[in-house]
Amino acid sequence: SSSSSSSWVNARNTPNNGYSRQSQFDCINSAVPKPNCWKADQWICLTRDHTQAIATLSRSLPLPLWRCFTDTRASDELYFPTALGLLGVLDSEAATARGDIKHRRITYADWSMSARNPASFVAKDLTEVHRLATEEGCLVARKFRPDPQDLTVEFWRAVVVGEDDNEEEEEAEEEEELQVEDEEEEEFAEDHSEE
Repeated sequence: SSSSSSSWVNARNTPNNGYSRQSQFDCINSAVPKPNCWKADQWICLTRDHTQAIATLSRSLPLPLWRCFTDTRASDELYFPTALGLLGVLDSEAATARGDIKHRRITYADWSMSARNPASFVAKDLTEVHRLATEEGCLVARKFRPDPQDLTVEFWRAVVVGEDDNEEEEEAEEEEELQVEDEEEEEFAEDHSEE
């Protein structure tokens, strides 16, 4: 794999708090060796090569890998990184050096208030959250509370995409004005070409 084809997996192989240890790492079936147990953010991005390797991994194990997580909490945070650990991808500094793995998160979330749940944002936070997420190279952000009157698609587009409905209207008006000017110039040229 080249650096242009990297899986984004913000993973660790040690619990970061008591909940993570007791409800996640300690509950993974013992069929998975402890050094291969990994946890990542809920959202990850895998290359085709890593996805195919994970899809065929269970064939080489004594039981289907998913069964090793039936007693864990947030098994979606454990399954894929542990599979990559079993494949020897995550524990390899060489994989990071080659660019196969980028230890970065896809989703911006503010965990500073609680280890169990990220902070919730409202529409007025969008500009700052967008700035922070962009600085970290995140593709999405969470967790926004329902705010149907303030957090509209138009507002989101204005902040995130940089589009403003007023800008589109202004561009359309400018285009129309230029078209009228072109038509007037053509008429003038026609009128004066006959002379």
